[in-house]
Amino acid sequence: AHEDSDLLLRAIRGVAVVGNGAQLDRLGNLASHPDARVRQRAIAALGKLGGQDQLSTVVARMNPGVEPVDGPRQAAWEAFRAVCERMPLAEQISAADRLADLPGYRVRYLEALHTRLAKAGAATPELSRVRETLARAYAVQGRNGDAFPLWRGLFRRALEPSDPRRHGIAMAFLDCAVATDKPDALGDIVNGLIDAADATREAASATIVAYLER
Repeated sequence: AHEDSDLLLRAIRGVAVVGNGAQLDRLGNLASHPDARVRQRAIAALGKLGGQDQLSTVVARMNPGVEPVDGPRQAAWEAFRAVCERMPLAEQISAADRLADLPGYRVRYLEALHTRLAKAGAATPELSRVRETLARAYAVQGRNGDAFPLWRGLFRRALEPSDPRRHGIAMAFLDCAVATDKPDALGDIVNGLIDAADATREAASATIVAYLER
């Protein structure tokens, strides 16, 4: 009933103001309430008070197939980011995997994380990990033009013989260079694969030959 919804809205507001984390399960249940206003406010409260245990509920409400109304869906996106920002950095990066079925949101989340880390100015392993994850997310969406500068930067930073990722990054950069028609990058990539395993070099050669023959 309308009156019941109004009572719930006031109750949720009170929980959020007081910061009563003991009500998280109740808020999680209200995130699927028939009234979209109640859902939206409950989801927003989860963003303010919740932790990793609430992310599954929040992610579900980001899905248009689950949440048909824009308001609660936007509240869920904002709640997801708010909860993640309270987590340690390594867990913030891993949280992107929770959005595997929502590739648009996954890219937006990684873009925001990348911007924040890049502004710090330090070339950290965490920043490299975010760049690689974002480049792969772009590739899933066919946005190879956006992925290219990320792969190029990763490739240039991963040429040390001690870097175990360098051949994998070189192959990903090769696929992106071919997809974006960037033949000028091929020479550097081939040089970066000189000491790769035979199977890797053969795969790279086949990719380049197919590109040049198309």
